Amino acid sequence: TLKILDYQSTKIFAVGAATAKKLEEYGIQVDAFPVQKASSEALLAMSELQALHHQTVLIFRGKGGRETLKDSLSKNNKVEYIEVYQRVRCNITPLHRDSLLNFLQSNQGIVTATSVENLSALVFMIKQIDTKALNLIKRYPLVVLSERIKVFAQSIGFNQIKVAIETRDEGLLKAIQCSL
Repeated sequence: TLKILDYQSTKIFAVGAATAKKLEEYGIQVDAFPVQKASSEALLAMSELQALHHQTVLIFRGKGGRETLKDSLSKNNKVEYIEVYQRVRCNITPLHRDSLLNFLQSNQGIVTATSVENLSALVFMIKQIDTKALNLIKRYPLVVLSERIKVFAQSIGFNQIKVAIETRDEGLLKAIQCSL
């Protein structure tokens, strides 16, 4: 059976400021989100989520996303997913190849990654273009949004990694500026 939610009594949480802003652009009022770090862990640390008991929780996410929220919230609540998008790798084009080769011709440059999936996709694309380029790209400074991404980056051979203090565009920009 389909149960219609009473939107007025529903609490809406976002994983970060960017998600909250996007929801509010569509007229969906967000009750709370972590201000400093946009992550599942930061969201779970909030008192509003820790106070959830015997609730039905719907998590809107991408197909194949992390299980962190569900694993934690399922201890005291019924949790379901609504998968609303899917991450897919793009097809390599001559523009990708040209852009990579142009980037690698300079000793200057910074690589950024906003998620483990984003960094994985970048590495996959570079491998498809030129396997030698993968070792070259790992010599550049890498700016990431979380310690989790940093750990993954280290595991695949990146050495110069800076973690942004804030998981927002401003935090990424500050970290890039500090790396110059």
